[in-house]
Amino acid sequence: MSIRSTRRWVTPLLVTLALSSPALLAAQLVEVRDGTVASVRISGNEPNRLVIRDGRVHKVWGADGKVVLKPDADTGQIYLQPTDGWRTRSFSIFVKDDLGGVYTLVMAPTDMPSETVTLVRPERAKGTDRRKATTWETSMPYERTVIELIRHMALDSSPEGYSQTDIKREIKLWQEAKLVLLSRYTGGKLEGEVYELTNVDDKKMRLDEREFYRTGVLAVAIDRHELAPGSSTKVFLVVGDGTQ
Repeated sequence: MSIRSTRRWVTPLLVTLALSSPALLAAQLVEVRDGTVASVRISGNEPNRLVIRDGRVHKVWGADGKVVLKPDADTGQIYLQPTDGWRTRSFSIFVKDDLGGVYTLVMAPTDMPSETVTLVRPERAKGTDRRKATTWETSMPYERTVIELIRHMALDSSPEGYSQTDIKREIKLWQEAKLVLLSRYTGGKLEGEVYELTNVDDKKMRLDEREFYRTGVLAVAIDRHELAPGSSTKVFLVVGDGTQ
């Protein structure tokens, strides 16, 4: 695997999508601590995404009748959209994370596009120097930054200021494939996710970057696009505020 070869992995479709959607990089970062109250802006008319950086949403309550909740069990995220009577009215919900911490969020619906809200727990982010990471991210043109982050992940190295966390958690994808989230790279406004995908079927598998797209994903890179039965490949995702 050469450094040079990583550049061809970034699918033009997703890079173009990200370049035309700068709001993806402007997602809301909200610092929370157990027992605290935090204010959050969300869209009153469109779905919103709630993420816990380096963690998972375990439970949400207090939202009955106020928002429609759609949990994503695979990623530990949750999607929410205010109901008709709460599209312009503030309300509170309680969020419990995977470590048992409970946070009160005061949601303020406004006339804005879908928002990604990332809850940041300072005690879990000590390995990341966000000032240095943000400086690294903004020192190059946006497309170049995305490519360089993928290059670092392919070489198992971290950009300046980034932290790397080993995860090794299996994600449900398709019956014919086994997908394991190996590690996450956490920076200032970007996150990188490294997956290993194995073909567990008895037929050859052809992979397409678009199959790995989800809300917040800015770029996808695949090491090997064709997998024989039993073979594996690395898949790299760049996520705006929290691949993940």
